[in-house]
Amino acid sequence: MAKGKWYLDLLELSIIPGIAALIQSKSCSIFSFRLCVLVCSITAFMWQTKVMVDEYLGYPTVLHIEDRRLQTVSFPGVTFCYLNGESEFGWIAGGRLQETKSNDFSCFLLKQNDPIEDTSKLSFEL
Repeated sequence: MAKGKWYLDLLELSIIPGIAALIQSKSCSIFSFRLCVLVCSITAFMWQTKVMVDEYLGYPTVLHIEDRRLQTVSFPGVTFCYLNGESEFGWIAGGRLQETKSNDFSCFLLKQNDPIEDTSKLSFEL
């Protein structure tokens, strides 16, 4: 391998077939033809990529945001729900919580007059 021609050896081993064929061409007319084909191919690839990116970015972006003011809603108490409706929840503050079933969820409701200690005990048992 000659000291000044190392890059030609590297280009001959290139995995891009157009570059290797361009370097290995023997006459000036074949070199010019292959160079023209390579430049046109690269230009067509870049143009097609630009067209596809422009088409992708041209699709409208749908963003639906509703800004509503809610009135104050009074809740009956604190509700703790979990996904396993078949298992038992447990005892809290010396008594059983009232269990209500809706769909696949089991919910346990603390009433409005229950003390705050019951609520904190319930959150620690979860």
